[in-house]
Amino acid sequence: MSALGATPINRLAHKLLADRTTLTRNLKPLQQAGWVMQAPYSTDGRSQCVKAGEIRQLR
Repeated sequence: MSALGATPINRLAHKLLADRTTLTRNLKPLQQAGWVMQAPYSTDGRSQCVKAGEIRQLR
């Protein structure tokens, strides 16, 4: 995902051949762990984009 940069959820779902709502639900635990960040898309405040979070060392 870091190669894609900040990507709208719809576009990421299309690339992964996944449903947007399923992807959103599956991203929640990754967001809580800090692996993924979600924010409003810069050109359209209605849509959301995701990007890789800070790189952290695994325990």
